[in-house]
Amino acid sequence: AVAKGDATALRAALLAGASTEVVGPTGLSLRDTIAMYEPESGRAALQAAAGAAVQDAAAFAAVAAGNSTALLAAVAAGADPDAVDPATGKTLRELAAAAGLGQALLDGEAFAAVAKGDATALRAALLAGASTEVVGPTGLSLRDTIAMYEPESGRAALQAAAGAAVQDAAAFAAVAAGNSTALLAAVAAGADPDAVDPATGKTLRELAVAAGLGQALLDGEAFAAVAKGDATALRAALLAGASTEVVGPNGMSLRDTLATYEPESGRAALQAAAAQAVQDAAAF
Repeated sequence: AVAKGDATALRAALLAGASTEVVGPTGLSLRDTIAMYEPESGRAALQAAAGAAVQDAAAFAAVAAGNSTALLAAVAAGADPDAVDPATGKTLRELAAAAGLGQALLDGEAFAAVAKGDATALRAALLAGASTEVVGPTGLSLRDTIAMYEPESGRAALQAAAGAAVQDAAAFAAVAAGNSTALLAAVAAGADPDAVDPATGKTLRELAVAAGLGQALLDGEAFAAVAKGDATALRAALLAGASTEVVGPNGMSLRDTLATYEPESGRAALQAAAAQAVQDAAAF
């Protein structure tokens, strides 16, 4: 695998039990062979694969020992939840769930997402149940780890993802409770109508419609569009059936929310979009 520069194959071989200390035909150990690989860009990929394989092995060992702390640390450091255990043919995720360690794996995924600066993966892990209060290998909670992330631009994206995941969860809970007001508020605050519920595999939109809460979701989308100053999204929501008379979380109707939008230039665009949506509906 090293000779081919194949990082994926190297990771698989190491996870299956190959040793980085064994001496090969060149008289060098596998570790040293990787360290001397050319070109340098390929070397970095191979070294990363070797490091990840160590974490994969540590994660499987943690599951076998029932050690949630060690599992969280290994996943946070790069172990792949979808890595396959050569002995059982099952993934790390499957084995962790069977051992009652699914929460530790999820929390580890959240820390790994922060380490990579991957806001999308962080939002998914949090929606699936990862906790912002859990303490990671650094001794800091996930919330504090996000708050200290560098660079600042990446931190803002991670904090936004964490906030959005809270709204996603609130929206799914609102649908489950049949609470249209709470659903509208969550979507208005940033819940994603296309977020997928880990338990059912269905989107928030699908579940809301099935529960008879499609109107609340639409109205929430309209308020969210206004909050973002997105005239196109507002027009689409209104055409789909959102009402300008519905009262939002701010205690004001959508119409009044538009009328008080700042800055004024954005307000004009939103009001124009609302008027166009009325004409679109009339035309249909």
